[in-house]
Amino acid sequence: MQDLTMQVSQGTAPYTPDEIFTKVMGDERHGRVRACGAGPTPTTYFGRQPSKDNYIQEQLDEANTKIVEQAKDIAVMKEQLRILIEQLQGQKK
Repeated sequence: MQDLTMQVSQGTAPYTPDEIFTKVMGDERHGRVRACGAGPTPTTYFGRQPSKDNYIQEQLDEANTKIVEQAKDIAVMKEQLRILIEQLQGQKK
């Protein structure tokens, strides 16, 4: 790795730091954490990540809560409008 880094700093090798790391450590393997041996998997090393399904469900629950609140507001406004209409009709008579 030091040899490749030296070549890059001297301008004789066209590698980025990431490419040097890959040449030395090897390509990534599915289901493994590079440079940690054969034992740890991404889940055991980094822990569980929340799934997209959970995130989408949370967003859906929030949207449904807002819809219910808005429906209640609309019902209150309809009742207020009904009362106003009755009052106006009573004044015309």
